[in-house]
Amino acid sequence: MPSLVAVVLGGIAVMRGALDLAVRLSISHFLVGALLLAALTGLPNVYTAVRLARAGRGRAVVSETLNSNTLNLIVGVAVPALAFVVAAVVLVS
Repeated sequence: MPSLVAVVLGGIAVMRGALDLAVRLSISHFLVGALLLAALTGLPNVYTAVRLARAGRGRAVVSETLNSNTLNLIVGVAVPALAFVVAAVVLVS
């Protein structure tokens, strides 16, 4: 439970920091979210892959990389696309 709380609070802090940075630099929130926050979400995967690679667990590195990227694509692309399709169907009806 403490780890979950730390991850959630850390995520909130990173998001707020990125949005504050966007306001200070007059950059759109969308751009900051799409570039900066998207890059930051990959850091735990990089850390895990490096630790696995240093331990000589090449198969685990490949598995971790493919699984995390697949989940990112499903959540980051497929779910929003589905939401747009549902919204379009509702608007047409």
